[in-house]
Amino acid sequence: MLTQNLLTDEHKQSPTDDTPLAVTCEDQVELATQAYNQNFRLLWMMPNNLSVEMGWMHRLMSCMRPEIWRVVTNYSTEPRWSESVRVLDLQTEPLGARLKRVVSMENRPEFPGARRAVACAQLKECTHVVIHFVDFAIKLLPFLNKVKRPIAVFCHGVDVTWAMKNYDVVGSPYHPPNYREQVISLGKKVTFLANSEATQGKLEEIGIRSEQIRRFRFGIDEHTGKRPARATEEAISLLYVGRLVDFKGPDLTIRAFAKLVREVPNTRLWIAGDGPMAVACRLLVAELGLTDKVTFLGSVGQETVRKLMSKADVFTLGSCEGSLTGQEEAFGVAILEAMANGLPVVCGRSGGIPEFVHDGNCGLLFHPGSVDAHADALIQLCKDPSLRHQYGKAAKMKVKTQFSVERMRQSILAALST
Repeated sequence: MLTQNLLTDEHKQSPTDDTPLAVTCEDQVELATQAYNQNFRLLWMMPNNLSVEMGWMHRLMSCMRPEIWRVVTNYSTEPRWSESVRVLDLQTEPLGARLKRVVSMENRPEFPGARRAVACAQLKECTHVVIHFVDFAIKLLPFLNKVKRPIAVFCHGVDVTWAMKNYDVVGSPYHPPNYREQVISLGKKVTFLANSEATQGKLEEIGIRSEQIRRFRFGIDEHTGKRPARATEEAISLLYVGRLVDFKGPDLTIRAFAKLVREVPNTRLWIAGDGPMAVACRLLVAELGLTDKVTFLGSVGQETVRKLMSKADVFTLGSCEGSLTGQEEAFGVAILEAMANGLPVVCGRSGGIPEFVHDGNCGLLFHPGSVDAHADALIQLCKDPSLRHQYGKAAKMKVKTQFSVERMRQSILAALST
């Protein structure tokens, strides 16, 4: 599945297309040749390898397939990730340990299978322990203290949103009260791998030293197919791919689209994704009288996403700092996927997005949360097919030259080798 996870930056000048990206880690990528000469055997740990919202994880794992030795997850129904890679389930308690616990009347531990994972990490075949999500690593900290291998923790966004709020209980904290202190403590044991400069900045905000942080870049397979020609009378298609959550702005996108329709009636909006704002978005579409213009597709698979992107004319998200959760887009893999498909993008200037979407080069960025600015950008592109083509071509070239899967692989190996 495609990832469905999909601030103004007045203080920073938007880089030109020739400016080296802060997120590129060029100084680290130079070490990639050395990294290839190392025999990496990674113990790959993550919360859930079956989640439909973690398609980007499967893509990342495929990229690192030669180095992944074992997979450890908090929930899995499959004993193997691939033919040669075993999966250890942290919820599977060895029979001997279970009998011992029952006899001694002890409570069941949160991760009954953690001891086996630690044992794997201690084997000579394992060279590095790689963990995804800071909050997951914190839960494993008592066990990590026993590991004598280098440990790297991937940071993905929600795990470094310090004031993150819950959806289910509005206003309640997502992280425990002492979460920042726990992260600082974790930093004494691990190296953090940040997916963007914005993510690195949030780590440094709480006192994590820059030398404890390495950056990596996501990569996307190049799409070599040509975009089908669109009939002149055919409606201009806008595409939203991502979870229906506040920081991706699906409601703001719908409101901006309503303004677009008044100026360019021959347009339509496809929304691919699901989430806590799904009902509210459907009601908003009905309220605005757009039911014949907006199509909700729900959660869709990778192949469907590719087909949608091949048919769409513009990719758009209402990216902003979420009014409920306080979260923002740490990077935006779905945006990168759209660019790889040759789509011009229209997104809010939020989080890590300006690090790879250059305003006026491969798309248009607007002030986060501004429906009027969002609508104006959409109107500009929908009225100018040559500009759409120009931005789409530049977007595809940027992914090809700067965000390939091979460059992602190199940046991760380089980060692990330092």
